[in-house]
Amino acid sequence: MATRFYRWTASGLWQRILSALQEMADAAGQIDWSVHHVDSIIIRAHQHAAGARGGQRWQALGRSRGGFSTKLHIRCDGRGWPMVFALTAGERHDSTALDDLLAGGRVKQSGPGRPRHRPEAVAGDRGYSSHAIRRGLRRRGIRPIIPQKRNERPAYLMDWSRYRERNRIEMVWSQLTNSA
Repeated sequence: MATRFYRWTASGLWQRILSALQEMADAAGQIDWSVHHVDSIIIRAHQHAAGARGGQRWQALGRSRGGFSTKLHIRCDGRGWPMVFALTAGERHDSTALDDLLAGGRVKQSGPGRPRHRPEAVAGDRGYSSHAIRRGLRRRGIRPIIPQKRNERPAYLMDWSRYRERNRIEMVWSQLTNSA
């Protein structure tokens, strides 16, 4: 059983299944491209998790005060449907995976044309707050909905009504981790 899972993972089967489901959902108008939410969660790894074949570069493990951990990053659409997942070492900052989250999630159109992957806006917590991130999002034509840190200047206009919808990604975490 475990070898079949690893074979399917290596062949890209899971990604093809997710892509096909996203394509069907987009054709039915079920993907909300108006705002996407980004967040991450830390997953504690077993103390003996490190050292598997392939070396450290294939593992998304990091040392922190709590021991070995992995950080799972996710981008979901405005309705709370997961679009992209990314793994990093547990001590990595949330903002380091933002480029991977934005680059992924290309949904093939049912008709002619390039795959769609760019939402109109991205909402994230203060972990994604920086001038560089806001500039990069605007350069891509994406409106940032990220509250600024208290020590950050100049002040940005913030769409608090759209930011309040960010609880959708917290519900995604609750469903994925079954911690409700």
